[in-house]
Amino acid sequence: MTGAPLCLWAGTLVGHDLMTRLCAAADAGYASMSASPAELAAAVGADGGRAVRAALDDTGLTLACLDPVVTWVPGAVAAHPAHRAHALVTVQTCLELAERFGIPLLNAVDVTWRPLGHGAWDGFAALAAAAATRGMSVAVEPQVYSGVPDVGSAMDLCSYAGTGTALLVDLWHLNRMHPPADLTGPSIAAVQVADGPRHAASDPVAESITARLAPGAGQFDLVNQLRTLRVRADVPIGPELFGPAVPDAAVAAHLAEALTTTRAVLADVVRAQVTPR
Repeated sequence: MTGAPLCLWAGTLVGHDLMTRLCAAADAGYASMSASPAELAAAVGADGGRAVRAALDDTGLTLACLDPVVTWVPGAVAAHPAHRAHALVTVQTCLELAERFGIPLLNAVDVTWRPLGHGAWDGFAALAAAAATRGMSVAVEPQVYSGVPDVGSAMDLCSYAGTGTALLVDLWHLNRMHPPADLTGPSIAAVQVADGPRHAASDPVAESITARLAPGAGQFDLVNQLRTLRVRADVPIGPELFGPAVPDAAVAAHLAEALTTTRAVLADVVRAQVTPR
C-alpha cells in the first residue's frame, strides 16, 4: 500500500486554484490530484485547457479523478454554496472534460442533501453507462449528510448501475456514520484520508469542511479501517484535509505534512498486515 499513487484531493487546499494546486502537488511529491468539473470547464474556456495540459506534461502529474460530479441527480440544487458552481456543469460536459484531460474516474456526489428519487438512481446508472463507453469508471461517495449517507446506500446504487462502478471512501465520513460501516464487501475506487476526534461535533457539515485533522493526529482507527478495505495498489489514495485557509507562503509545508502523515499511516497498515497476531 505504501507504493500506491498518492493523490492530492482538492479539499486539502481549499481556496487555491487548479494551477497552484497542480504545481504545489508536483513539487511536494504527489503522483496525482483531483480536479473539479467547474475549474476544468473554466480552464477550457480560457485557452482550451492548454495551460493545464502543459503543466501536467511538464510535471508528470496526472489527474486521477473528476470530483465532484453532481448533475447525475436530476435538477440538482446544491444545499451548500460551495457546490453551486459544480451544479452548473452537466453530465455530458463532465464526460467530455474527463476525456479531454485523460481522467479515468468520475466521483458522483449528492449535493442536494435530500433523499434520492428514482430519477437519481437512473441518472447514476446512465452516468456509469456513458462513462464505460469512454473507458472510464464511476465512483459514488457516501457522505453522512447527503442522500447517500452510508456505505450500504452507496453499494445499492452501484448494484443498480451494474459494472464499472465502485465506492470512493472518505475516511472522515466513514468515521461519522452510524452504525459503523461494513467495510468487507465494497469495491473501492479511491480513498480520501483524514483524521478527527473520536466523538463528532454537533454540526457535521461544519466539522467536515473546517476541522479535519492530518492522518495520525486524531483518534480514528485509520490503520485497521484501511486494512479492512484492502485497497488495491493502483487505487488513488491521499489526504483530503478540509480546514482553515492555507496562506500562500504555507502551501508547500502544508502539502509536505499531509504527504508525510499519510505515508506514515500507510506504512503502519503494511506493518500491521505482516505482523503475526
